[in-house]
Amino acid sequence: MSTDPNAQAPRPFFSIYRPERRRGTPLRTRLLVIGGAFALALMAQWIWPDPQTYRIVTPKGLRAVHAGMSVRQVEAALGVPIGTEANGSLQCYRYGSPTFEAPSFLVHVACFEDGKLKSLTSKRYTAERIDPGALPRPPSGG
Repeated sequence: MSTDPNAQAPRPFFSIYRPERRRGTPLRTRLLVIGGAFALALMAQWIWPDPQTYRIVTPKGLRAVHAGMSVRQVEAALGVPIGTEANGSLQCYRYGSPTFEAPSFLVHVACFEDGKLKSLTSKRYTAERIDPGALPRPPSGG
């Protein structure tokens, strides 16, 4: 051990690891790169949505919907509509998951006027399989 004040510290094996050469990346640059990557990921998800993703109408999604929302906002909460209909000046979209597995199911109808949500109603439907042979035959004309 040397106590000489003029003695140099041992040199690191690789000069790239010398403390005086190390420069940190500025925080602004790191945040910009992270933000850019996040924005790119969001744009990719918006442009190419996953075709295997299914949205299910839930009570939480229904509670998030309120009057005055746009069609796009309602679609973000409830998913893609299963059908549309015109009701006078209203444009209505149906949301839900019709099924034969349950004895009944709900279909939610969101009606918009001038692009803003005017009303949201729910209708319960029953689903039954019908035997075509059991249906009455139309009268034969002659």
